[in-house]
Amino acid sequence: MDEWFRWYYSRALHEEPEHIAGYFDPSDQRILKEGMVITIEPFLSTKSRVVTEEADGWTLSGSSGNLSAQYEHTMIITKGAPIIVTQH
Repeated sequence: MDEWFRWYYSRALHEEPEHIAGYFDPSDQRILKEGMVITIEPFLSTKSRVVTEEADGWTLSGSSGNLSAQYEHTMIITKGAPIIVTQH
């Protein structure tokens, strides 16, 4: 499910740049900067690394018998520690 782990910079929903990998990619040299607001959205899966987007354009499915979950946290990047907006 690597391709579905995304960070979105957001003053508006899903602003550029999109599709920052949730795993190490040595070719991606972008740097988070103070003032950016990002959402980290990991997808966890017991079996699948590949997902299928269903016809409704919203539902994602893994392999048969696969258990999956998704959650997210929104953060504000600062000079120090990030502010986790969605923290309980």
